[in-house]
Amino acid sequence: MLDDLYLQPELQSGEVIEWRGKPSPRAVFSASDILLIPFSLLWGGFAIFWETTVLLAGAPLLFALWGIPFVVLGLYLIVGRFLVASWMRRRTWYAVTNQRAIILTRIFGRRVQSFYFDTLAQLEKQVTARGRGTVTFGLTGNGGLFANATWPSGFGRGRRAPGFYSIADAEEVFDLISRHRHIRSG
Repeated sequence: MLDDLYLQPELQSGEVIEWRGKPSPRAVFSASDILLIPFSLLWGGFAIFWETTVLLAGAPLLFALWGIPFVVLGLYLIVGRFLVASWMRRRTWYAVTNQRAIILTRIFGRRVQSFYFDTLAQLEKQVTARGRGTVTFGLTGNGGLFANATWPSGFGRGRRAPGFYSIADAEEVFDLISRHRHIRSG
């Protein structure tokens, strides 16, 4: 299994994987998209209109070049941010072992985050009617509406809480981690 190829080297002596998973690579919308999608369409639409008008009018080269970064940003806001987020989710692996929760990302290198059960201050779940959801291991930053935006590093001042995002069996994973926390604290 490809997951084990990446996760196995991260295990400590006596550590056993009890659950493994990956985030869904599909587009995940958040509350912030209620504002970001119309904004991105307005920005991108105006930038494309500007650039088209400048090119058709035969304006000086400086005007044509001036609009290119705005068109690129507009296209990123409309479509690119979803493609980048999907690319990042495809390079992320999750695991729950008998000792900790692990988030492994292979984006421009290898990053491993470990969350030991006895030190988890907060555990939260959000589950849809279909069972897909998110299990987070802490508090989010003060990002308000944009804390969970679909930007590679978030949007606004806050950051997303670390966790297992958009997993198929969020309820079961939450229960597994809760049991481990209870055993460690009891």
